[in-house]
Amino acid sequence: DQMDEESQQCFRSEKNGVPTIVGEPQTNCKETPVVGPDSPAPEYSPKSDDGGCFITEQRHNNCYNYGNDVVTNTFAQPGRGSGEKWKANTCEDVRAAAERDGLVWHGNDAVPTAQPEEGGHFVALLIWPKTNFHWIRMDRDLFWSHKPGQTAVRNVDNTGSKITDPSKSDFSPWTQFCGYFRTVPSNTTLN
Repeated sequence: DQMDEESQQCFRSEKNGVPTIVGEPQTNCKETPVVGPDSPAPEYSPKSDDGGCFITEQRHNNCYNYGNDVVTNTFAQPGRGSGEKWKANTCEDVRAAAERDGLVWHGNDAVPTAQPEEGGHFVALLIWPKTNFHWIRMDRDLFWSHKPGQTAVRNVDNTGSKITDPSKSDFSPWTQFCGYFRTVPSNTTLN
């Protein structure tokens, strides 16, 4: 897997097989959950986001973890934290599972143009038909970023373009846009 340039630059060395982050507080990424702040919305900064855990524990956290800004090291699945994981790979089923975990449906009509006044941040859900889901996170600067599966966090879509509207960006094979949610990291139950 290739890491983005910022992720590559933040490693100083490996100690006992664990990458060490340059210039960041030492967060024990094995003690989970590592929960990002409820407000303000997260910045796009893989080396400092949640103490750099999305880099050091990259393979154990996915788009749902990253979108919600919560490191669990469980490759979180919508609904599993609240006791009933999604069953069908549809917008409706994954939406219901995410809502059980504490996410709040915002709609699918228009891309949010500001962070939520009530705290937290926005995420967008896309579906790879009959296969799986993908979550995209709105960062503090109102651009979006994501973490496809076990790969590195990135702030561009598949064409290399900054993400301003997840419903119009290229995230193939996740081609079905479902809508937007508000998430508050401390109010979500991820596993």
